[in-house]
Amino acid sequence: MTDINDIISLLDAEWEIPDGFFYKVRQGQLDEDGYERVISILKSVKVFFKRSQATQIDRKLVGALWYIPIYLSWQDERIKEREGNEAHDIYGRWCSRVVELMVHILGHP
Repeated sequence: MTDINDIISLLDAEWEIPDGFFYKVRQGQLDEDGYERVISILKSVKVFFKRSQATQIDRKLVGALWYIPIYLSWQDERIKEREGNEAHDIYGRWCSRVVELMVHILGHP
């Protein structure tokens, strides 16, 4: 992926019904394939900025990114209730990885 608009479109698709990762999380479902897609997208953002040596982040991209960690934290109990403790532990590791990548992309507040 070399275009920010492509990256934004891929992130937006993860909110879509019925196959988007974020949609499935809202339903209390763990989706390993969806998680891997989201991680791949976030890594591509990191690579894009490294390759382009951009010093500013596109406003639309920030709009697509900033809500993700907040949203995932809100779904924590939903995952635990629907999938159980083991899935909840996996989900916690997934959320930590997403936050780690977001820090690499956006920096610390």
